[in-house]
Amino acid sequence: MTQGGGMTRINNEAVPYKGTVTARTDTGVTIQISGRLGVMTLPWRMIMSENPVEVGQTVYFSISLIEVRN
Repeated sequence: MTQGGGMTRINNEAVPYKGTVTARTDTGVTIQISGRLGVMTLPWRMIMSENPVEVGQTVYFSISLIEVRN
């Protein structure tokens, strides 16, 4: 992000989020992110759970900002 001709430094650390599983398929799950932040569809290889994942379960995850480097 540029501002006044220079680069603005942004603290890019993982932020915790919460969501609800809205669908599950043979290939993965769909999660509605709390706070009207959207929907994520993820493959099973990205899900960590000791028990089967069910629709309606609350999930927690961390995401950082996406940086574009030129």
